[in-house]
Amino acid sequence: RAIDDGLRLVSEGADIVDVGGESTRPGSQPVSVDEEVRRILPVVHGLVREGVVVSLDTRSADASLQAAVTLLESAVQQRPGAWHGWGDVGLFFQRPAD
Repeated sequence: RAIDDGLRLVSEGADIVDVGGESTRPGSQPVSVDEEVRRILPVVHGLVREGVVVSLDTRSADASLQAAVTLLESAVQQRPGAWHGWGDVGLFFQRPAD
């Protein structure tokens, strides 16, 4: 369902789809890094396969890095020997405010 929602957002004009795996609403319970990564990776993979630009919405640097590494490994597997093609994958990290 999240992939369909992301594709709908793009069809409605979104340039980037922000994907997160943890609720920030008042009273919500935090989730572990592993759980957050488990939640976001299938959605990110599904959207990227459709050519959607995604951003990872997480408070956890570990979750962000795990997801980024998995995405890069996927990109290399899809294009073996294409290390020179890293320009096709844009990774932007914003350090959380202290």
